[in-house]
Amino acid sequence: MAGRRLRLTAARRVAVVAIALVSANASAEEPSSPPPPTTSPASPSDAAAVPAARTPPAPDTSPTEVRVNGVKRREPTAPKDTIGGREIRQVPGAFGDAFRAIESLPGVTPIVSGLPYFFVRGAPPGNTGFFIDGVRVPGLFHLGVGPAVMYPALIDHVDLYKGAYPVSYGRFAGGVLSADTVRPADHTRTDWTLRLFDAGALVEAPFGKQVEGDGSRARGSALVSGRYGYPGLLLSIFAPNAGLAYWDYQTRVSYRLSDRDVVSVLGFGSYDSVSQRDETERGPDDHLTEVLNIQFHRLDLRWDRRTSATGSMRTAITFGYDRTGSQDFAARSWLFGTRVQAEERLSHAVRVRGGADLQFQNFDFRLGASGQPETPTPDEASSSGMVGLQKDTNMAVWLDTPLKLGSRVEVTPGLRADLFTSRGIGKARAIPALDPRVTTRIQIGPIYHLGAVGIAHQPAAFPVPIPALSFAQLRRGLQSGYHLSQGLEIPLPADLNAQVTGYLHTYTGLVDIAQQCDVQDPRCDPSGARGRSVGMEVMLKRNLGKRVGGWVSYTLSRSTRDSYDVTVRRQTSRLSEFDRTHVLNVVLSVDLGKGWRTGGRYTVYSGIPYSTLNSLLLPNARTPAFHRIDLRIEKRWVQKNGNSFALTAEMFNALLMKEAIGVTCSGLPPRCKPEEIGPIAIPSLGFEGTL
Repeated sequence: MAGRRLRLTAARRVAVVAIALVSANASAEEPSSPPPPTTSPASPSDAAAVPAARTPPAPDTSPTEVRVNGVKRREPTAPKDTIGGREIRQVPGAFGDAFRAIESLPGVTPIVSGLPYFFVRGAPPGNTGFFIDGVRVPGLFHLGVGPAVMYPALIDHVDLYKGAYPVSYGRFAGGVLSADTVRPADHTRTDWTLRLFDAGALVEAPFGKQVEGDGSRARGSALVSGRYGYPGLLLSIFAPNAGLAYWDYQTRVSYRLSDRDVVSVLGFGSYDSVSQRDETERGPDDHLTEVLNIQFHRLDLRWDRRTSATGSMRTAITFGYDRTGSQDFAARSWLFGTRVQAEERLSHAVRVRGGADLQFQNFDFRLGASGQPETPTPDEASSSGMVGLQKDTNMAVWLDTPLKLGSRVEVTPGLRADLFTSRGIGKARAIPALDPRVTTRIQIGPIYHLGAVGIAHQPAAFPVPIPALSFAQLRRGLQSGYHLSQGLEIPLPADLNAQVTGYLHTYTGLVDIAQQCDVQDPRCDPSGARGRSVGMEVMLKRNLGKRVGGWVSYTLSRSTRDSYDVTVRRQTSRLSEFDRTHVLNVVLSVDLGKGWRTGGRYTVYSGIPYSTLNSLLLPNARTPAFHRIDLRIEKRWVQKNGNSFALTAEMFNALLMKEAIGVTCSGLPPRCKPEEIGPIAIPSLGFEGTL
């Protein structure tokens, strides 16, 4: 056993490889039915706004109001954290992406610093759903510590529901991260960025002018945006035998057929590639060979109709393609989905919202050389190296009724019914699920009490969201999440706002990143674990639009899993492998005047638990705590016409801190000690502007 090294899980191996590649570069109202008014292109929930012109504000010299937590007063009651899109570029270490700023919110625990995979209230990354304008996507980030897959200027805001999310969403046992794009503009606009490791741009133009009274507005709008990453240029300096590249694109066209009807098309996609230089008898090969590529693409066709003065409806069809592959493996999937959602206000106190959706996804998996036929016949399956074919069909109906029980009390009861079906080489399976949820908001003087309770179900699946690998494993049953939270939102002097939330989440059938027992032991049940997460979240914030703004978020939590303990020979509760008792984030942004703005973020969290004696024993120690500092400074020039130009400099992990991500065991009997990675430090120097 001398020199024995604890084997990392497959998910952690993928994470470590991705981080190592990019760090080398560096070192060198709910969108339920229907979506909120900020949803693009025409939100059916804002039916009265359909015929109105949509004119975005002109660029400003400072960030406008940014919601970083809490609930908008006019929205339904589902507790959530909201972060503005364009303005959140001021958050240090987020590199301009609202999605990356999510990790600074309470209740969010990173797997590894800089890696965009999180535990949300104890639920693994695969139990949190990602949606863009109501379209489900397999991921929101490029490989490793890469940027988000959507151009930042296209995102209006991001909502994080950490539990008891709206019933219009479903099929995730944990939480939901939802992004809404900006509304179509009625004037031509351009946004661009140029950084050391990528470049991107957004262009939008209206068309089809329609004269109305004394003014005019566009009947339609066309938008194209995207980003191309070339980190391999810098990576070649520090790791000449490795390569990394990524790109993404977004396009949207909307057209107003009448005062009641708007049709639109939204398409977007993402691609990542990792390559390396093979060794030959004469030394390293002259060319890099791709060893991994990950991609997904979505096309969403929508029809938004105002059905009455107080009602609206959206009908949509979605097509998708996902692929993850290497030289020896390929997984692909094709997706077709349709959904309808409607809303009607029956009175000032009662609204009714409902909808249904159907999603069909076909998966195939191959082992062997990449030159195999793309679509072999069933008779060719075995010879082509195909190891599985699976078809998943999920359907659901849902209904909720936001109620105003007086001027100070709002309640939203909801119910969702799902049917999960899967048909593959083996036996076909079908499992129904019923998900009730209730959220409340009660005003007590200037204080708001926010409560939520609900149940959510999800098929057993891979614990990390990876395109084409999200197929259901219904033979292992469903993962279930039981969510309970109670919180207070308190206004304070000096434009401060505080929120304190306590929560208890219980999970069954959980597919975790780390196996909690010895799979060689017949008493170990790897089909799914039972877990719990209990904690308290504290948030103190001041608007980022102020001269001095930011927030402090703190999470005190305990996440456990039930597993077989070999020492006492029975099931027992143990700390989750990614349990972190304390997580603290301090974000500060300061307007220095004359176009200068600077800021910093301090992050610190507890180490992960482990056993110093044997990896299968209950933890008796923790790896060292990790902390880092991110810095950002910006100089912006604004012209009289509102156009702007900015020079930005940013540093992720300015202290070059290393982090313990696991343990290494050696000797007889084995002894274990922490294993470190890094430092993962990312400098960024760039230019950005608007026209």
